[in-house]
Amino acid sequence: MAEARTTDRIELSPASCFSLLALVLLGTRFVQGFIFWGGASRRLFYDFQDVAGADLAVKLDFESLHFVAAKLTHALPGSLWIQGPLEWTLQHPDLILASVWVWTMAELAVGLGLIFGLATRLAAFVTIGLNIALMLIFGWMGSTCLDEWT
Repeated sequence: MAEARTTDRIELSPASCFSLLALVLLGTRFVQGFIFWGGASRRLFYDFQDVAGADLAVKLDFESLHFVAAKLTHALPGSLWIQGPLEWTLQHPDLILASVWVWTMAELAVGLGLIFGLATRLAAFVTIGLNIALMLIFGWMGSTCLDEWT
């Protein structure tokens, strides 16, 4: 009679579950880090154009047609619950310019923090806040809101 060969099943221990969870979180951390680093770098490094004989990052230049905050005017009708504050911010050019720069630096900092593992918990909480803010501002765009912002 032929013997049936049995295979041993590997029991999932808490340690192996935590190891798997750590790998999943590492991948998520890298993806989020590159998303935010990419958004900031597209505004800071990759979109220079010749303006009056000088290369300028046009997405951060208030006088440029490519100024990133111009997208906020397109998002205003579909924003969720924050149309009033968003409209007020758009009426104050100095405030909107400062906000765009602070937002860009925050994206750069949390992106690099997540990629290199620096202050990852703080960076993760800040990315949650940035994501929620983007969803409130660009709520009508769905999953394209982050790409649309950058």
